[in-house]
Amino acid sequence: MTNALTITTVSLPPATRGATYSTTLSAAGGRLTYKWERVGALPQGIKISGPAGTLAGTPSPKLAPGLVTITIEVLDHSKPKKMATKVFTLTLL
Repeated sequence: MTNALTITTVSLPPATRGATYSTTLSAAGGRLTYKWERVGALPQGIKISGPAGTLAGTPSPKLAPGLVTITIEVLDHSKPKKMATKVFTLTLL
């Protein structure tokens, strides 16, 4: 039996509006391969790569600077699938 699935990324680096942003999330446990998804909205211009767990893009310069709460979940490849969810605060500069 595989162990519990957890998102091990502690925090997200700040993102500068109008500039390229990229960070990769990490997880532990469960059974590979992982599938990453957003729960709710991401800031305009940022997307998540399902297989790689990469948050990337260019945050819109029209976004207000400040803190944005985003929720990410990861699913593993076991049957039944295991899931972990984590809430992050992203600073938009």
